[in-house]
Amino acid sequence: MLTLKSTRATQFFNCQSALYWTAGIIGRYERNDAIPSIDIAKRMADAFEVSLDYLVGNAVQKMDKATLNRVIEIDKLKPKDKEMVFTFLDAFLTKTKLQGLI
Repeated sequence: MLTLKSTRATQFFNCQSALYWTAGIIGRYERNDAIPSIDIAKRMADAFEVSLDYLVGNAVQKMDKATLNRVIEIDKLKPKDKEMVFTFLDAFLTKTKLQGLI
């Protein structure tokens, strides 16, 4: 949470007032003296625009909400359409990596 606070200070202070957090309770969460309820943790993740997994340290990499929503939408596609998206994405990523080598 400290990293989120420093990188998203404005969001932090906006959501602090929106969720009626006090400096005391936030400090308790940061020191692991208290654990937020799942509802509070979800609202914190939403306020910081990160996944709940990232907030609790289970995500290897932070994924912004827009990217996460796109992944979710891709996952809803028919298998053939999903394969087409992945083929295009793989080709684009390979091209980008090759350009980085030149």
